[in-house]
Amino acid sequence: MSEIADRNDPRVGILEACVSTVESAEAALEGGAHRLELCSHLDRGGLTPTFELFDAVRSRVPLPIIVMIRPHDRGYRYSDEEFADMLADAERFLAEGARGIAAGVLTGDGEVDRARLCSLRTATGEAELVFHRAFDETAHLPEPLEALVACGVTRVLTSGGRRTAPQGRAVIGSLLTLAAGRIQVLPGAGIRPDNIEVLVRESGCTQVHGTFRGAPGKGAETDRRVVAQVRRVLHDVVGERTAAN
Repeated sequence: MSEIADRNDPRVGILEACVSTVESAEAALEGGAHRLELCSHLDRGGLTPTFELFDAVRSRVPLPIIVMIRPHDRGYRYSDEEFADMLADAERFLAEGARGIAAGVLTGDGEVDRARLCSLRTATGEAELVFHRAFDETAHLPEPLEALVACGVTRVLTSGGRRTAPQGRAVIGSLLTLAAGRIQVLPGAGIRPDNIEVLVRESGCTQVHGTFRGAPGKGAETDRRVVAQVRRVLHDVVGERTAAN
C-alpha cells in the first residue's frame, strides 16, 4: 500500500491536523497526517482563511483540505448577510479544490439551526460537510446529533462537551454508538501523545483532530514529531481493534 493510499485508509485511523499556515501544513504532512482542516486565527478558535492561504497550502501539501467557514468569533449565530457570505465562501473554496468545509450554525436557543445547516448542505453538494465544535455549545448533548444526520452532515467535531476530548471520551463513545455509522464522529481538543491511547481505547473512535503543537514555549506551529507520535498510537490501537474484529 502506498503512503498516500495509507493516509486514506480508515483501518489505520485518520489523523486530521488543524493548521493556519503553510509551515504547519507541511509539518503535518511530514508527521503523517491524513487530512487538514485549514483556518486562520487559531488564537480566536479558528476563522475563515484567505483564498491566498488556501491556494498556497493546496499547491505545496498533497492532502485533502477541509476549510473552516466562520466569519467571526462571537459565537455561532450569524446575520443574514454573514450567512450569505458563508455560503459564497463555501462554494468558492470547493470550486478551487477543497475536499469540504467545516461550519457550525446555532439558533438563539443554543440548538442546531437546521434550516441554515441544510442550506449549507445544499451549497456543498457532494463535498464533505463538517459540523465543528459549535456542537459542544448545544444545549442537550447528544440529541443534536440527530439534527446533523437529518441534514446530511458528513462528520461532527466534538470534545464530548468537555474541555478536552480525552476528558469527554465517555460522551464521545455514546455519540459513536448513537451515530451507528450514519455520521462520522471526530474527537478534537487537547489530544496529545500522552492521552490519545485512553481516548481511542475507551471511546472506540478511529479519527482524531488537533493542532499538535510542540511543547509550551516552542512556538505555535504544528510539530511534525507530535503528529508522528499521535499517529503512531492511533495506528497501533485502531489496527489492533481491526485485527481483533
